[in-house]
Amino acid sequence: MSIHDDTRALQAGGEKLSHDLSSAGREAATLVRNLGTQAMDGAREALADATARAKGGAAELRGNARGYVRRSPWQVIGAAAAVGLVVGWLVSRG
Repeated sequence: MSIHDDTRALQAGGEKLSHDLSSAGREAATLVRNLGTQAMDGAREALADATARAKGGAAELRGNARGYVRRSPWQVIGAAAAVGLVVGWLVSRG
C-alpha cells in the first residue's frame, strides 16, 4: 500500500463518516419534529376538552341563574338594588 492508497482510504472513510453523521442528524431532526407535533396535538386536544367543559359549565350556570330569577324575582331585584347602593356609596367616597 502506498501513501496514495492510504489517502484514498482515509478520504473514503471521512466521506462515509460524514454521510453517516448527516443521516443521523436528519433522523434526529425527524424524531424531534415528530415529538413536537405529538406534543402540540396533545395540547390542542387538552385545550379543546377544557373549552368544551367550560362551555358546558357556563351553560349550566346560566340555566341555574335563569331558573332562580324566575322562581324568586323579588329577591334578585333586592340583591341588585343592594349591590347598586354599595357601588354608588363606594364611588361617591372616591
